[in-house]
Amino acid sequence: MFGTVVRDALLGDDWPDAVALDETSYELTLTDLDAQGNKISRTVSVSILGVYGYTGGRRSGRAVRLAA
Repeated sequence: MFGTVVRDALLGDDWPDAVALDETSYELTLTDLDAQGNKISRTVSVSILGVYGYTGGRRSGRAVRLAA
């Protein structure tokens, strides 16, 4: 619930001169109960996109954005 609030506070709004993009995917199994109390499971794929930035286009970078 508070993940995006914390993330946004730490990452800020300024963008560096150079960025690198990366993506990775995860398979997750979600398990829940239906209306009758029976356990049901389904598999979903979640992609995470990351933007890593470099001030002045060099030196050490920092995470600029992360999003599912």
